[in-house]
Amino acid sequence: MKKVYQTKFGTKGNCLHACIATILNVDLKEIPDIDGDIDEWEKRLELLQAYLIHKHGLFLLTSTVNDVESFTRNVYGSIVIVCGESSRDLKHAVLYKNGKLFHDPYPGNTGIKKVEECDMLVRYFLDKL
Repeated sequence: MKKVYQTKFGTKGNCLHACIATILNVDLKEIPDIDGDIDEWEKRLELLQAYLIHKHGLFLLTSTVNDVESFTRNVYGSIVIVCGESSRDLKHAVLYKNGKLFHDPYPGNTGIKKVEECDMLVRYFLDKL
């Protein structure tokens, strides 16, 4: 697995995209994004979900958690995207595996200081009824 680092920073950052590229083992440029600020997050997420479903048969499932280490240990072997406040006071995404930081796409490798949610890529089944 090739660890991918973000190329955009601040409120226009692409840390989540770098986390997904790392999990999928693809180049960052393959993950679709739009240029825009955090106010356009819903549009960015919609584009990302469409890509994941149609290209990989996956869906980004978000869950709030109280204990990230316990949560990520309970999905043993899986890589979980952990989102929250970074040391730079910005929303940030990193990867955890087996209860520990696995990869921080930010070059400073500072991680998350306050966890807000966890995201997992899960298999997406289209209902054909």
